[in-house]
Amino acid sequence: MKYVYTFNSYENPGIESLYHVGDAVLVYSREKAGNEYYDISKEFAKEGYPGNLDRSVKRFHGWRGETNNVNTYAHGVYTIKSIEKKAGKYAPYEFVKITLNRTDIKKGEE
Repeated sequence: MKYVYTFNSYENPGIESLYHVGDAVLVYSREKAGNEYYDISKEFAKEGYPGNLDRSVKRFHGWRGETNNVNTYAHGVYTIKSIEKKAGKYAPYEFVKITLNRTDIKKGEE
């Protein structure tokens, strides 16, 4: 589980205006061929990540389904602790570093 996320503003335009300190975000991951990639979402933090077979069944934790050999998992809801904007190595690209608090605010909830 990751608590620090770095986004490239070039690949994620507007990322710096989407997230704010104190926002709740759902941490989810996708796994394919042994590689796991983590991401965050404000959208899914309210009701949970939808299931693959029935999108109306939403959960904050656990396996959410598989499509094209890619498994998706929900890892809980956390609040944003800090946001830092960093200049990139190749200006004018900028990076946004988001750090999460380590307490799952939906622990024990599906």
